[in-house]
Amino acid sequence: MVQHTARREMERAAAEARRLLEGIPQIAWTASPAGHNTYLNRRWYDFIGPENALGDDGGWAAQLHPDDAAPAAARWAESLRSGDFFEVEYRFRNQAGDYRWMLGRALPSRNEHGEITQWIGTCTDIHEHKMTLEREAATQRQLQENNAQLTRANIDLDNFIYTASHDLR
Repeated sequence: MVQHTARREMERAAAEARRLLEGIPQIAWTASPAGHNTYLNRRWYDFIGPENALGDDGGWAAQLHPDDAAPAAARWAESLRSGDFFEVEYRFRNQAGDYRWMLGRALPSRNEHGEITQWIGTCTDIHEHKMTLEREAATQRQLQENNAQLTRANIDLDNFIYTASHDLR
């Protein structure tokens, strides 16, 4: 009877956790202590499209931008090794075929002995923020270039004025 009650309570807690993970406006996921994907919420499948959700990882690896795969894998391996907070910016291909920047974060969930029982993570769409930062950086570069050109023009003008003034004397 006690085992049955404990099992029912665990199932209730798991159902509540899934309900919470489905209710947030971000991609939510869980992974085993070894780092293997165990759950992806509906937002993931809405993002990549159900036809792209192939493989044990729900299509995760196939949707990751090739330039981001190695750095993300290295950071994930370090978190798995150390048990530390995971955070990385990477791009995933959406169902339209466009890559969008995501901020991936995960924390380990531990039991009463301090052992990692699972990883719980999210992916937050930061694409517009990254594009704004890129536009600001491009604008800063353009302003610096314009400033350098104006400085050179001022130096040339000063030289011309000096020469003209000297010639007039």
